[in-house]
Amino acid sequence: MGVKLDLDAARQILDDAYVQAVEATSLPDTWLNFSRSLRQEGAPRTYTPALGTALLARACDVAVDPRSIKEAYSTRSYSARTLCHRVLVPAAAGLGFDLYTTGREPLNNQPFFRYSHYDEISRLPPEHSMHFGRLNDALRVLEQHSPKECKLALMAFLKVCSEHAGYDNKPESVARHVVGVRKNYACDPIPVDGGQAQVFRARDKSTGSVVALKKLRIPLGRRVARMRREIEVGLLLGRHPHAMPILDYAQDHTWFVMPYAEGTAVDHCDELRNDDVLLSLLQAVCSVLKVAHEKGYVHRDIKPDNILLLRGRWVLADWGIVRRPRGMTTDPQRTRKGMALGSEGFAAPELEDDAHSAGPQADIYSLGQFVGWAVTGKRPRANVPLIPANGVWRAVVRSATRDDPAMRPGSVSDFLELVTRELNSPIRQDPRNTAYLLAEVSKGSTVALDELLDLAVRRTGNSAAFCDILLGVDEAPVLAALLRDSGRAIDVIREMARLIETRGGNEWPEVNRVAFWIFNIGRQAALVNELDLLEECCRGAFRWDAVWDQKDAQGRISTWLRALSGGAASSVAEVLQKYPNCAANFADLAHDNLVDRRIRWAVSR
Repeated sequence: MGVKLDLDAARQILDDAYVQAVEATSLPDTWLNFSRSLRQEGAPRTYTPALGTALLARACDVAVDPRSIKEAYSTRSYSARTLCHRVLVPAAAGLGFDLYTTGREPLNNQPFFRYSHYDEISRLPPEHSMHFGRLNDALRVLEQHSPKECKLALMAFLKVCSEHAGYDNKPESVARHVVGVRKNYACDPIPVDGGQAQVFRARDKSTGSVVALKKLRIPLGRRVARMRREIEVGLLLGRHPHAMPILDYAQDHTWFVMPYAEGTAVDHCDELRNDDVLLSLLQAVCSVLKVAHEKGYVHRDIKPDNILLLRGRWVLADWGIVRRPRGMTTDPQRTRKGMALGSEGFAAPELEDDAHSAGPQADIYSLGQFVGWAVTGKRPRANVPLIPANGVWRAVVRSATRDDPAMRPGSVSDFLELVTRELNSPIRQDPRNTAYLLAEVSKGSTVALDELLDLAVRRTGNSAAFCDILLGVDEAPVLAALLRDSGRAIDVIREMARLIETRGGNEWPEVNRVAFWIFNIGRQAALVNELDLLEECCRGAFRWDAVWDQKDAQGRISTWLRALSGGAASSVAEVLQKYPNCAANFADLAHDNLVDRRIRWAVSR
């Protein structure tokens, strides 16, 4: 049993451990000089790790203004106007940002363990943890006497050992320290962009640098909260080479400054038609999303206007409607159920239902719609995947924009893997793979069957290829494979239906076979309540019946229509009434009271 620590001993342990940990790493000399200045000026213990970490996070190679040091420890209070002003704010992220923005009362009312990460101390690499000794004991003693001081010290240790020390994207030279003085910037009279917040081209008076200043039109509560989040994530990710950095901002979070970009993806839409350029953009955006997602943040507003070109590199901006990590939401009503978020056409469907519960797959959906926009030149419609008619990007967009988030790529890494696979697909380049896959399917390989269906979808525009591939496979496993992925099944059905429309009378046997194939898929879809797939099958089958008018097929369809009920009956009736020539063939059902009333209504019109 060790000797019980008092407050002074705990502070000594924290201070010494922090110095040893930093000296064991290859960190800028600026930190060491700053630390010595603090000690020479008589700064209290634990100010060294708190202030030293703030400076370290900025990775500046400039001399620290001595006035900042004196301001920082001139009071025992850790208020925003002392410790955080000029020194902690530039590195504000995570715990530091909470301390700066939430105020005294929210901090005092929150359980300490919601903010602390004791477990992370024990998982630090050996080269760091070997110096810490009785660090946990010291943190607990400090917590009893000054919870805020303990949080700052803990934040210091986690920052010095964080992975972000490796980023080599240095902060811009406009502002070495956050000042938050609006008059330091001269704005052009007309904004370059505007919404709830306006973006102005501005000039930093102290350096002459051109910057962008974003400010709220009307600083209302929720709008301020959104901008505070945008600043928070901008500071957290600002040293990532593909994140838009925050250079300066107001302490009331009503404006902030960022570098002035050369333009958005909209301005470079013609260049994005090139596969290599589009791939480069996606790699850049996914790299910063990967970091954000790992930390629990979801952007929720990825669109062409929020992807900018900054000094030759793509950066992701505008985190105003970001979903913060679980447990960090300060106002659940800000994203309550039923409140739609995001930009129409690019926002994932789940953002309309429960935006707060949306995960990384919401950003992947937006990336898919972005690719569709870049390839087709069209703006997507709400909740309608903008899938290119053909080409290498078709499968990428189709996979990323599934209605069910669970059916999309699981992460941005998976998304990029999909992109790379499609751009370099050996199956696309070697038709001999078709024969190989058919042989494997005949042996019962479900993996080969999935690859075969993907290949069929890629060959869009060539309906004969669909027949060659799919009609030669046993129907039962194909039905099972299609029902595993209804989005892919819809693509298959649409392409097969084109064959019906383009074949002449002398090809009736082939057309008849395709139509029954579609009809059988529809029956199975009705049984498992896959209504979107059911409706697509009905469109193909009913178009076929209206044109070919085959009594044998109509007998099968009539028997099926009599048995429908529930949601399946509703979906089929809605499609049937859009094909009056087909509906007329089943007019006898209109007077059969055993038939669902919606089917009767559809055939009686």
